[in-house]
Amino acid sequence: MYQDNGLLDDVLPRGPYDESLFTDEKGHQGKIIVETGTLLWLSSLYGVDLLSNDFDTGFDTDLHNVAVEIMQQHDPNYSR
Repeated sequence: MYQDNGLLDDVLPRGPYDESLFTDEKGHQGKIIVETGTLLWLSSLYGVDLLSNDFDTGFDTDLHNVAVEIMQQHDPNYSR
């Protein structure tokens, strides 16, 4: 989404936690990715309906819908 200009927020590829996708070259996540991951956990582990969930992520990008799309594309039969 970042490369396709699909984010409604101004975020850097790498930089400070609150303003970037990643905080360092090792791939530690910035806040926007952490918030999306949190929504994924809520959905997958606890069965939270993200489309009716009103948690404010603090971003203009609709991270609830981003997480829903990720969940829809994930193979439910996948296991390690």
